[in-house]
Amino acid sequence: IYPRLGLTSEWDTAAAHAVVTAAGGEIVIADSDEPLQYNIKESLLNPFFIVRPGSFAGYERPDSFPLSPFPARQCFECMGTC
Repeated sequence: IYPRLGLTSEWDTAAAHAVVTAAGGEIVIADSDEPLQYNIKESLLNPFFIVRPGSFAGYERPDSFPLSPFPARQCFECMGTC
């Protein structure tokens, strides 16, 4: 399990994402547990994410332990000043 709680861009992660997926793993957004996707937002910056094995069936992220120091909907491009 690898939590990435720092800023990255799509081009920083796309190739590694392909390798993780081919190996049976997955990359999910830290705050929502949704799959990390590409080319769907205006900014090329990724939200904080977690790389983990694909066999996380039954895993529930505790709500009382936030994985991000920022609110889930904060703008990562300007760090919340817009």
